[in-house]
Amino acid sequence: MAFKLKSAEAAMPEDPVDLYRILALTNRGPEFVWGHQQDVLRDWHETKSHASDVAIELPTGAGKTLVGGLISEYRRRRYGERVAYLCPTRQLARQTAAKFDEYGIPNVLLVNRVKTWNPAHQAQYEAGEAVAVSVYSHVFNSNPALDNAGMLVLDDAHAAEGYVASPWSLAISRKTEESAYLDVLSVLKPALDPLVDTRLRAPKTEDSSAYVYLASPIGVAEQSLPLEAAVAAAAHGSKLSTDAFHAWKFLQGRLDRCLTYVSYGQILIRPLIAPTAQHEAFSSPARRVYMSATLGDGGELERAFGRRKIDRIPVPKGWETRGTGRRFFMFPELTDDLSTAPGRVPAFVSKVVSSAGRAVILTPDSRTAETFAKECLPETYPVVKANDVEDDLIAFTAMDRAALLLTNRYDGIDLPADDCRLVVLAGLPARGDLQERFLHESLGALEVLQERIRARIVQGSGRATRNNKDWAAVMVLGRSLTSYLSGPDVQGALHPEVHAEVEFGRTNSLGTTSSEMLDNLGVFRRHDQDWAGRHPYLLPARAVHPYRRPQLP
Repeated sequence: MAFKLKSAEAAMPEDPVDLYRILALTNRGPEFVWGHQQDVLRDWHETKSHASDVAIELPTGAGKTLVGGLISEYRRRRYGERVAYLCPTRQLARQTAAKFDEYGIPNVLLVNRVKTWNPAHQAQYEAGEAVAVSVYSHVFNSNPALDNAGMLVLDDAHAAEGYVASPWSLAISRKTEESAYLDVLSVLKPALDPLVDTRLRAPKTEDSSAYVYLASPIGVAEQSLPLEAAVAAAAHGSKLSTDAFHAWKFLQGRLDRCLTYVSYGQILIRPLIAPTAQHEAFSSPARRVYMSATLGDGGELERAFGRRKIDRIPVPKGWETRGTGRRFFMFPELTDDLSTAPGRVPAFVSKVVSSAGRAVILTPDSRTAETFAKECLPETYPVVKANDVEDDLIAFTAMDRAALLLTNRYDGIDLPADDCRLVVLAGLPARGDLQERFLHESLGALEVLQERIRARIVQGSGRATRNNKDWAAVMVLGRSLTSYLSGPDVQGALHPEVHAEVEFGRTNSLGTTSSEMLDNLGVFRRHDQDWAGRHPYLLPARAVHPYRRPQLP
């Protein structure tokens, strides 16, 4: 066998748009880069390519993966940089790697445990010969596996706050780590109101489990030494979960600089904003590009990633009012017969889920998920959970009848066409970790979370509409979410098409009966001329005030 010789240098592109002209000669992707993609790529190349932090907003269906991939491959090919493209989940990482293969972008998939990685693939990334497609947890980790990138591309950045903060989030569960929970609670006693301490030690009630308390920061600082000792004893005594143990490594000696949240079921110790500037795997790369379908402008992205300023490349002209697919929102709790008899709502929901076959149910917390599964699913209905679809969605899509039940997961699941035609949003999406629950429930600081909540509603309602010809029904459940979506200010801040769809759905829920709602759902599902003549998607000039549509017959 003859020795291999190093191949001639690949053609060197002038910019990312020129790069795709080269790739398109041999790849399996589209023949051209769309006009709006070219605008974004040229904007980045000409004005932002040297910026340390740049965010790019491209709505679903606008080709976000190709844009991020071309930026990654351009830097790798032009400057020999090590580039890591990060996704929230393994399933999305696999999907992205497959897209990169289609586009002709050399890449290696580095997911799962590091010891399972293909050494040749890892070597290709290390040598700058391929883009590494991986997940957030391989950078945001106490022992990051990808700690030497020259550039990070962070996909679905709007959904990353939990992944970014996780290394600094020391959570102690009462259910699984009761001994550690009680030891730390005892140390925190001087930092808690006496009535709170009594309530947390009394037998559990429905009310006691609903509240989140903030331990006095001054009291925590005064108790810092015994608190450090109690957590250290739990860590060395194997009383903490693996995630909590790794968080302890990050927070050791700094607990007095964190906020401590306490509920009946959990203690959470974490800084208000993740100190990512001290995390070399994230801060040392010269460039970070944040890709998102819903960036917002309220500083949420900066808070999530711990950056003072992130430059933005705006949505391409004309795309700010475009949505993806068609959705029919239903508000069962607003109908005449169900609103006066809330006990009938679960039976109605069960009937709709059964008629859909496959449905994805998005809930803000495990308690809501458990209640939904118990009360709203048909008896013996198959339930698929997040762990079952971490690598792919076959466990769900292979069944004719199944409910994909997800907790605090409003992004990272793509269910186009007949994979799923029903999305259920059950409960206001503002119950993430204890910090978020404290801000929402205990302080009532809903304004602080507005951008995050809106992004989750938009993303969640779009899980089953992934292209312009797609369609799915969206059922809204829970008094808090129904009330939230009724506010004109909230609707006006939503994406214009979602705004129009929500308003249309409310109009066709108020003053109707559940039977009429089912009839309307049937019209929508047939998606024939009856629906085409009544859809609510011709937006007015001022998108924040869409026209009121006539009711369906």
